[in-house]
Amino acid sequence: SLRQGWVASTALMIFNIAATVLYITAFIACAAAVDLTSLKGSRPYNQRAAASFFACLVMIAYGVSAFFSFQAWRGVGSNAATSQMAGGYA
Repeated sequence: SLRQGWVASTALMIFNIAATVLYITAFIACAAAVDLTSLKGSRPYNQRAAASFFACLVMIAYGVSAFFSFQAWRGVGSNAATSQMAGGYA
């Protein structure tokens, strides 16, 4: 019912926020581990740079998902018209 939906949206929002924070730390750690004195094109440089890039992409994706799950949790998008269509029972 309504309470289960609230619990599910709250859990999803908390998961997305936690994942965003964890990927921010992973991105910072990977980016800091790229040794600027190593040769560009060498294997360790490429691996760390690729890990940093993809951690940044995943961090952005989780951040956007956290934003939208926060919007859903807050109830943005429902208005008087949608509650009238549901007959006030939704």
